Amino acid sequence: MVAAFAALWACDSPGFDAAAATELAGPHLSHFTTFDTWARRALVADPVIRNRAALEETLFAPIRREEQVLGAWVEGGVTGRPMAFGHLSAPPGLSYRTVRDEALGEIAVATEKVPDPRVPFAEEAARPRAVIIRMTRENDDGIEVTVTVAYRALH
Repeated sequence: MVAAFAALWACDSPGFDAAAATELAGPHLSHFTTFDTWARRALVADPVIRNRAALEETLFAPIRREEQVLGAWVEGGVTGRPMAFGHLSAPPGLSYRTVRDEALGEIAVATEKVPDPRVPFAEEAARPRAVIIRMTRENDDGIEVTVTVAYRALH
């Protein structure tokens, strides 16, 4: 289903311009910045935290109870292991619109219906629309890290 939606989304992309992407992402950028910083710091501790479950618990602790967060994924770090919070093991394969934020630099924004981690068996029609923000950059140790967060769309 995600692949089918990605194909539809790609066809619909011309209506999703940089201004729309910026407007959708705007209310979530402060939170995204805070989580991105946290995730990158947690990944530096990766060699110290030898248990994957403990690392994932630490990594996603700040967002686990946040109603606005529908999923999060962190890829990269010392081990390169992808880690996920929510019902999708990987971020949806969508066509992202790249925009430039003054504080963050280049970020990618998409929109999609995703499962809410607090309502595990909701029908697809009942799934909330999400704004998905993704950023890839080098960590302090020079290793590329991608942080992606799906937020409940505000409008």
